[in-house]
Amino acid sequence: MNTTRKTSIVSERSAAVRRSLLNWVALGCTACVLFCLWVLNSGSRDVNVEPRLAIPLAPVPDMENREIDEVVSGGNSNAKIESTSSGGSQNYWLLLARRDLLLCRQEMEKTLNPNAVKSTFRRVAEQLCVEDIANLPLAMSVTHNQVEKSMLSSSVLQTCAKANLDSFIAGTLKSLNGGLRTDAVVAGVYRSIELRRIGVAVDLIAEIPPSTVRSQTLLTIATEWAKENPEAALNWANTNSNSADSRVVEQGIVSQVARTVDIERAFAIADLVRDDVAKGDFISIISERLSQSDVSETHKWIESLPKQWRSIAERKYVPALAQTDISAATTYALSREDEASRAFAIDSIARVASKNDLDRAKNWINAVPDAYSDRALIVILNEIAPKDHKGAVLWVDGIKSAKLRDKGYRLVSEYLAGVGADKSDDASRMLQERTSTTR
Repeated sequence: MNTTRKTSIVSERSAAVRRSLLNWVALGCTACVLFCLWVLNSGSRDVNVEPRLAIPLAPVPDMENREIDEVVSGGNSNAKIESTSSGGSQNYWLLLARRDLLLCRQEMEKTLNPNAVKSTFRRVAEQLCVEDIANLPLAMSVTHNQVEKSMLSSSVLQTCAKANLDSFIAGTLKSLNGGLRTDAVVAGVYRSIELRRIGVAVDLIAEIPPSTVRSQTLLTIATEWAKENPEAALNWANTNSNSADSRVVEQGIVSQVARTVDIERAFAIADLVRDDVAKGDFISIISERLSQSDVSETHKWIESLPKQWRSIAERKYVPALAQTDISAATTYALSREDEASRAFAIDSIARVASKNDLDRAKNWINAVPDAYSDRALIVILNEIAPKDHKGAVLWVDGIKSAKLRDKGYRLVSEYLAGVGADKSDDASRMLQERTSTTR
């Protein structure tokens, strides 16, 4: 009986082992079948790629309509990189944009993050507009806010102008209107300046309506033109029928030429400047430059000027002369024909005197004629008092004229009161002592 029971147990264990082995074999076969099916399937199917970064743009052959029809019809929202018979990889976004720009934008918004949409669409728009600038209004119309529109317009116009200036200008004048046309013309102007094609830039100005933008653009042209040929720029301004343009050109040239060209050439150029404001500025700058190098030559030049320009040149000459010879500057100032010129010259000498040497300033004011001493005193104290209250009082002590000295004390006292100075400080006490002895 024991033998029979042992045999039964062994048989049951053998059967269990066989069942386990069969299960493992079945599982292995199933795995093999699945692996084979996966290999076959992966080898035969198309590979779909969803581009999260824009592919570098370049001119590409047109894709056959049937190759993007399923996207245009809504059949596939995943961007594909198709291979044509030529073997080159095509940019899906550019190809789709050429077919339907609005749909291209919509597909981007489905598959790309917001920042990638803006940058990718901008590059697509740049490529389309390089091909034909007339595409720009449509590209802007499918953007959603004014900030993006403005950034898109600026980027596209700069890119197109750099790609081919002549083609860009021709397309702009033919296809664009309104503010967009103006922006494009301005971009063409600046690109022309970069290429040193000043003549092209000048011709484009006629396409910009009178405005602040026109004036600013014209000023840029004038400044750049002056670096190469200021005489030509001035001749253009003088023959231009638009007087406003002429003034802008001349004023732009003044700031560039008068400070950079040699003095002899500047003299000749000054004769070409017709706008009174620009001419006055030009003469003032030349006088300042000449005074710093040769005071005696400046004097001769000023005397040769027409009377209407002489006083302008003197405004730079007199203080320059006062730096080296304050007595000669005063003599020259007092010799001026009209009262306004004399007063202005005395004021400029007083400013120089107060900044350089207070002892010299004191000696100078004691020699100034009474008719001009009051105004000279005011100028000097306006320079001294804010910096040194006590020093201002001590300086007034040295004035010889009692009348002028008393006025000086009064001016310092009024200044201290105006700034809220403490009556117990040294300057206030000194003034109280001096004014009490004069009563």
